[in-house]
Amino acid sequence: QKRPIIIERDAEIIRYNLELTADYQIVDITNGTPVANSRLRRISSYNVSESDFSTFIAERDARKRGIEEMAQELIQRITATVESAP
Repeated sequence: QKRPIIIERDAEIIRYNLELTADYQIVDITNGTPVANSRLRRISSYNVSESDFSTFIAERDARKRGIEEMAQELIQRITATVESAP
């Protein structure tokens, strides 16, 4: 979902936040029991350009950055869950 965060006096939107979420569940593969579940959230921002193409690229890059950050956090959470398992 994207939300405008900077709106100029003439009502022109010049910056957006992308709100990214991902639900996940970690399951014990030996018995199928859920071990952990949660939701990851990230906000990634981008500027609006006079060029539609530049704005498209900025939004795409912001989305990619947010997804990469969420992936790193998920790896950390999985690692912590596995390391704390009996």
